[in-house]
Amino acid sequence: MAYPTMTLKEFNEYMQEGHYQYSLFVILQLDEAMEYLKKAQQADTAMKKFWYKWAYVTLVDALETAESEYYGETSAYLPTKETDPVTRAYCQNTYDIWRGYLKKLNVNLPKQKF
Repeated sequence: MAYPTMTLKEFNEYMQEGHYQYSLFVILQLDEAMEYLKKAQQADTAMKKFWYKWAYVTLVDALETAESEYYGETSAYLPTKETDPVTRAYCQNTYDIWRGYLKKLNVNLPKQKF
């Protein structure tokens, strides 16, 4: 059975085609999609389609977020000093991990400190 999928390379091609940027919010959505893909790989046959579908929908949402941000920032989703340390650490770790993944596709994100 075929499931809707999109590789990171395909996702990046859409990002490049639209001249979109990888914001923290887009990266967090990529990470969410990855979690759904992991669940799909571990799921029984009945649930595979469900998790693959959610992964795909989340990737499409990430592209729509990037498009919205391209035309004007709609989600200033950056932790502040008032943000709890656990959330800031999660954002920092997630950003750093995806920065490494994207570097393999020649996408050079700047180092950031959250």
